[in-house]
Amino acid sequence: MPNSKSQPIDILAFTSSGKGGDLEEAIKFSLDIISSGEETVVYVYPSIPDILSASIFISKVAASNTPLAVRLEPLIDTERVKNVNLISIGVPLSKKQYDEIARKSKKALILGLCVKGLSKSKGNASIICSTKYSGTALYTWKILRDKLDIIDYLLLLSSLIASNMFRVPKDPIEKSMLNDAINKGVIEESKGVRIFGISNKPLYKALTESLIPYLYGLTGNEGGCREFVRKHGIDDLSTKLTDHEASTIKKVIEDVLELANKVSPNMWKVEDLIGETYSLKNPVEGFSDDLLEFSAQISAIIERAGYGTSAYIRSFFDIISRMYAKTYYDALKNVSSVFERILKEPLRELEVGGRKVKVVKTDMDEYVYMLESVVLTSGYADESDVLIFESDKGFMITYSTIKRVFLANSYKAIEVFSKASDKQLAKGFIFSSLKNIISSLRRL
Repeated sequence: MPNSKSQPIDILAFTSSGKGGDLEEAIKFSLDIISSGEETVVYVYPSIPDILSASIFISKVAASNTPLAVRLEPLIDTERVKNVNLISIGVPLSKKQYDEIARKSKKALILGLCVKGLSKSKGNASIICSTKYSGTALYTWKILRDKLDIIDYLLLLSSLIASNMFRVPKDPIEKSMLNDAINKGVIEESKGVRIFGISNKPLYKALTESLIPYLYGLTGNEGGCREFVRKHGIDDLSTKLTDHEASTIKKVIEDVLELANKVSPNMWKVEDLIGETYSLKNPVEGFSDDLLEFSAQISAIIERAGYGTSAYIRSFFDIISRMYAKTYYDALKNVSSVFERILKEPLRELEVGGRKVKVVKTDMDEYVYMLESVVLTSGYADESDVLIFESDKGFMITYSTIKRVFLANSYKAIEVFSKASDKQLAKGFIFSSLKNIISSLRRL
């Protein structure tokens, strides 16, 4: 049982060694919940990084023959956790909600963002949080590190990369997770170009299938990529980038960097495009062995299969992956064509309470997180911007946008949006008019 006087554990304060009595106690507490056999409710924040991490916890609880309920909701109904064990993955809570959950539940493991005023762990709860936005992969890795198999690691690494919008993580503790996966023989590190699958695909194909970075005029345009490659003196279209002379490679990279920065100058720097790259040591059939592309494939599967189904992706990985293995290429086609249309339309931008709000018009219901990632990594919007997706169904603000923008105050934003919205979907809140979103934002 956690010490009622102990401080919540800031996960980012720990090094890759994971040493420290408080963390070790929290890990033991967490493993006791998983194997308890007592009725357990797992609440999961409805975003791709959180769902991927949660699927690992869910599979471990299910393997213990524990009565299990899983809820993908942006806030916790405290009445539903009364007298049961709770595992909360990434759900933003206020100090009052933390204390109420800790009081009502039998045992609670709460993983998320630290909130203002949360000075002590109350009741029979263990709180592991971070003081800045971070995907829940780090918490899951710290707690379950000794119980992870290869697929667990791949899903957690995918969660980590998805939380970084499919770019290689820069944070030292995130890199320590990558290093651990290298030491465990899950992935291999090398130096190269950070374009999905560029080390093992023909150059024109890798450029065609580059979603992040989005290459203006090339992504999703196979004919344009063939022409681009030929203009660089490459007649054999079956060749990879590394098959060519250093001068050719240098020129290709320079021109690719220019296209990556077409939407927003200096969004991508040389060090973003070239550096450590990671590949799966034991590739999964039907998937890329490039870790970045593998992560995008898994995320596309979650969007296509649905968030509720995907919460169990670890337990049914073989079945789900076989059914949806080619989904990423459908996502690539859809997202690139939608983003191309977005770039041709005038940008709708407002400022509300010091925040920039950008309205993105899309007729696409699936692959919203993939589109959001492209919008942000292309520089079309900044990470602090509120993104609103407009379609014939109305205006949607996603749960991933809420957490990214409002951080530890996300619980308050969710409460406000929930009351003002017309409908709540798996991915976010729908409003019939933009005016209602704006009035909600003014209250935050």
